[in-house]
Amino acid sequence: MQPSQNTNLQDKDNGAGLTQPIEPTFPNAILIYADSRYAAHATDLDYMWHWEIRRDGEFVQEGCSLSESSSREAVAHVIRHFELQEQARAQQGGYADAIRELLLDVGVAQFLSRDESTAPVEPR
Repeated sequence: MQPSQNTNLQDKDNGAGLTQPIEPTFPNAILIYADSRYAAHATDLDYMWHWEIRRDGEFVQEGCSLSESSSREAVAHVIRHFELQEQARAQQGGYADAIRELLLDVGVAQFLSRDESTAPVEPR
């Protein structure tokens, strides 16, 4: 398989208003996904494709797929998962309170507390 053209479309702000390209781990990697926050590169290793995802320039996930198209699909799935996690965290309370209540109900939250400064909560 021949990879598509290698292009680094995303730059990282280094804090001084200057940007530097986000470089993939492998020099012959191709950019398969880029948006304002995430960039993903993939490399054809002949027997599989290795892909890696960076968020805000920092490595967050890697994986392997059998083809370039399945790498794109896998990366899209992982990034969607990250976005859903971020949305849940942004919601008021998120799911943490519901999960805490479920853990208390089944008795596995022996040391679960709502605040680090309070004593552990006993199971119900």
